[in-house]
Amino acid sequence: MRLLSFWRARGLWSIPRGLKNDLPLFADALRYHLPAYTGPEVILYRGQNKERHLAGVYGIAWTTDVVYAGIFSRLRDTEGVVVRTVATPPMIVADAPTYDGYLKEGEEEYIIDPRLIQSLDVVPPSEIPDEIRH
Repeated sequence: MRLLSFWRARGLWSIPRGLKNDLPLFADALRYHLPAYTGPEVILYRGQNKERHLAGVYGIAWTTDVVYAGIFSRLRDTEGVVVRTVATPPMIVADAPTYDGYLKEGEEEYIIDPRLIQSLDVVPPSEIPDEIRH
């Protein structure tokens, strides 16, 4: 549980900068210390830099909310994209709904192992609402 708190406090910038493209190592650490996910498949979204997407590099933090993904796709001055995948139970390392109080209401972040992604697609901008509806 402390690792999840550490992710919440440092996951947006410090951990990814330190681990660079080896961020799945953090997912490995979480998987070792948390109970296995036993829920269903989940459609997840991730907003990120388009260059990283084209290079096939994905982070470990994904969300069930396409609006939040859209916000993250616009965080930097570079062009961003929102990608979508169906996360299978083996891909999911931790789900925020299980750890009450972990995130802002509605965000519903999942930590996945991006090395296990089988397929994903880019969400067209027309499918991404501009406002959070909670």
